[in-house]
Amino acid sequence: TEPDAAYAPVTEDLRRASAEGRIGVLMEGGRPYLTTVLPLTAQDGTLLADFYLGIDAEVVDQSVAGVRLRALRATVGGAILGAALVAILSTLIIRPLRTLLDSAIAIQANDLETPVPQTGPQEVRELAEAMDEMRLAIRQGREVMLSVNRDLASRFDASTASLSEATQE
Repeated sequence: TEPDAAYAPVTEDLRRASAEGRIGVLMEGGRPYLTTVLPLTAQDGTLLADFYLGIDAEVVDQSVAGVRLRALRATVGGAILGAALVAILSTLIIRPLRTLLDSAIAIQANDLETPVPQTGPQEVRELAEAMDEMRLAIRQGREVMLSVNRDLASRFDASTASLSEATQE
């Protein structure tokens, strides 16, 4: 059937929008409806009727608002969770690095007796092991140097004593 004359322009606009893949808006009872029109045709192609499909725009708006709110909550929750994970992971990594820094400062201050703690992730433990080996090498080198210095001091004292005796003679 032909559409009512009052609805003919609206129907044509909605048909064009539907053909272009757009949704039209139809005001009914002072309320907007998101609407599409599907022409129902006979096998010979003659228009039998228009099938109007509409949904209250407020229902869509409420659904969209709900989706936005859930997306915002998920985003905020994800950000909080991400920040917590970063804090935890950085603590797990920074604490062993801080221990290494403290050990390096102790070695620099000539504390060669305290071993370097080997904690944390594998790479940090390997670095701690290398620092501890360095500490032991420095300690061994210092002991050799002190031994050589004692030997030299002993020789110097003996030489000084010999020189004093020779001078007195």
